[in-house]
Amino acid sequence: MSNMHQRRPERKTTGPRRRRPWIGDPYVFGMMLALLGLVTVSLAITGRLFGDPVLIGLAALSVPPAFWLFYQRGRALTRGQPPTRPPTR
Repeated sequence: MSNMHQRRPERKTTGPRRRRPWIGDPYVFGMMLALLGLVTVSLAITGRLFGDPVLIGLAALSVPPAFWLFYQRGRALTRGQPPTRPPTR
């Protein structure tokens, strides 16, 4: 009988995890949210005008990435990574 509880292979990491600059930078983070909002609203309005349920479904599918962005931002801030800001002159 084979062993059903096999060990997971170890992950090979080459170094520290990459930072996501779009999470730390408030300007880029805001732009990403604005882009997602624009895509959601445009798909919803177009789907409503043309009566196409596929476009309305795509609009609904474009909402969870915004929540994912907030989740990632919250994780980055609780880990102690302060928001990055461009240097002032």
